[in-house]
Amino acid sequence: MKAYSQLIRNLVHASESLIYRYPVGEHSYYAVRGRADDREWLVIFDAQGVLETAFPPNDMDKYLNSQGFEYLGTVGEILP
Repeated sequence: MKAYSQLIRNLVHASESLIYRYPVGEHSYYAVRGRADDREWLVIFDAQGVLETAFPPNDMDKYLNSQGFEYLGTVGEILP
């Protein structure tokens, strides 16, 4: 669990990680896409910043497109 938590911290603090908005009805979730352990990971938070899940999709682009994620920018651009 400690390694999983550290992986998530590293992903969300990496300036090159990508941020997306995931609209679900009237609510928005936010996701951070980044690389760790030679795989792309997706970390999803609710609008209050509570971690929902983190996982490495088999096909990241296909997953993001099929779920309607909207690209917002990099961590470095949005959270300097």
